[in-house]
Amino acid sequence: MSAQLRRKIGIARTQLARAINLCEEDLKDDLLGFPQTSANDDFLDYAELQDTHHESFSTKLIVRKLEDLNNEWIALMAKDSNEVTTFHEFFSRYGDYHDDIEKAIKALQRMDSSEALIQGE
Repeated sequence: MSAQLRRKIGIARTQLARAINLCEEDLKDDLLGFPQTSANDDFLDYAELQDTHHESFSTKLIVRKLEDLNNEWIALMAKDSNEVTTFHEFFSRYGDYHDDIEKAIKALQRMDSSEALIQGE
């Protein structure tokens, strides 16, 4: 019953991994030292990049999609107890996609913090 959900979750996880990588590429590990070590133009380019937040928006949409799929599967498990076994088998085979959601949330929080530091808020 959950085969289609599992496929959608797999696709969403792949999309989320790509989105997280894009978010993390936009972040500098040493943001506080960035203004002192960069030329003014570099800093302005970085601030402009942060303002676009395309990656952030995309990541939020994928997280929402993955959460919705999770809720669908929970509802399916409530109706069919065999789905609980399928759910656990999925986790042991492919890992816990909740970890992917947490990683995305942390990346989004870092992006928000970076933007606040850049804008002096």
